[in-house]
Amino acid sequence: HRARTMALAFAWALPGWTSASGCQARIPRPRGSPRLATIEVVGSVRDIINGVVRPEHAHRILDATAFRTAFLVGSPRGLESMGEMICANGHAFTCSTDPADLHQTLSDTYCWTTGACILPRDAAPSRTLSVGGSEDAQSGGVRGAAPAHRAAWAEVCASAVRASSADGGAVVFCGIVRFSRLSAIQITAAPIHGESIFTRRDRYYSVPPVELEGASCFVFGAAAATDSVERDIGGAGLGRILYSGATGVAGRHARAGSAGADDLGSEPAVLHHTHAVRLASGVSTERDISPDGVLGVYHVSGDSEVQWAKLDCFDMDAVVDHEAG
Repeated sequence: HRARTMALAFAWALPGWTSASGCQARIPRPRGSPRLATIEVVGSVRDIINGVVRPEHAHRILDATAFRTAFLVGSPRGLESMGEMICANGHAFTCSTDPADLHQTLSDTYCWTTGACILPRDAAPSRTLSVGGSEDAQSGGVRGAAPAHRAAWAEVCASAVRASSADGGAVVFCGIVRFSRLSAIQITAAPIHGESIFTRRDRYYSVPPVELEGASCFVFGAAAATDSVERDIGGAGLGRILYSGATGVAGRHARAGSAGADDLGSEPAVLHHTHAVRLASGVSTERDISPDGVLGVYHVSGDSEVQWAKLDCFDMDAVVDHEAG
């Protein structure tokens, strides 16, 4: 009995543990932990990076009205114009990779996708993470700190991981962020050609990173301890959302002319992957977001500077396949 108990405990402790059906991976947690969320996924970020379009995703359409939010890759036109994607308030917002309107924002209530991380509408936050405060926004300060202080986005993600009760600090988060400086990237071709977007930097990163001052955004992303992602060898759980290189793809190394998006020095202790829609003036809450109020869709770099933020954080209980549209 003791041997069987130990064996079960060991299986439960594997971040890449997958059910017999192959459709989910559970992320273990200690007893007495806060409410947790089951995250739904279409495809895998690993396939996106390698330009793989599996047959079951070649005609996959995501209904943005069916959940709270989602991110990874998509387009309402079809796979050929897919770029960064984030869904909010019943709309899918995507960054066009069509040469005719490169990096223009496309939107509709649906999008084609080969990969998406989805937060169900009924998921309840484990906690709220606040950085700074609205009363500090005018002076640009972070509560309790000198007005000149700015928190790096990587630090905000690390704070969310430290607060998470899930194994490896696995967490997804969404909310409004005011960036004093947003560093971001937008790919320049749809990742559907069977080649690594990092190997073919000339094709997929042919435009320099974006630098925006004073950008208000709605963000959705995920983060976890790097070692917990690396232990997901089969890519059944966290490896479907997080990957090495996502944290600094538009950061100071790229701005300084680094050899490429994945050549960013030593691996950070926390991996994070975040997309953002930049909001027009007057759009201040998630429920206010509409096609007229979105100015762009971006992949956020970890060295972006945060003036203030209010994020709903969801400790991850499991990663499961998204079955609906």
